Amino acid sequence: MHKDVEKYMDGDRSILWARFYATLIDVIIFIILFYTPLTLSIVYGARTEGITYMAFIFPAFVVLYYWVMEVRFGGTIGKFAMKIKVVNAEGNYPSVGQVFLRTVTRPVEVNPFFLVAIPAFVFAFFTPKRQRLGDLISKTYVIPR
Repeated sequence: MHKDVEKYMDGDRSILWARFYATLIDVIIFIILFYTPLTLSIVYGARTEGITYMAFIFPAFVVLYYWVMEVRFGGTIGKFAMKIKVVNAEGNYPSVGQVFLRTVTRPVEVNPFFLVAIPAFVFAFFTPKRQRLGDLISKTYVIPR
């Protein structure tokens, strides 16, 4: 394990709050970018377009947002704001496959319709290296920038 990853993996729980607030920032961005136009389209009578939007376009954007941001930059806008990043055991940005594994667990762990990020927060609270399920499966870590 890379020294930067190992150094931070001492059970410190402060990273949990940074992760929680990073998720909250990302959810607020999604609300501004997607729910506002959706609401306006429904209010002004474009019901079919609104349903298509929520069923296909919004989920696709969310998946791509996390996938591209974490592979390319090691984190989302929320993680940048909270000065944390996603890394693999070597301390590098995670691979496409690792981010894929993180992303497929996200709908259950971090879902604005299902208790926001509480499942991920609780899971990370009880794991020694403060990892949510997606981190454990993908062998990734969230550490300070």
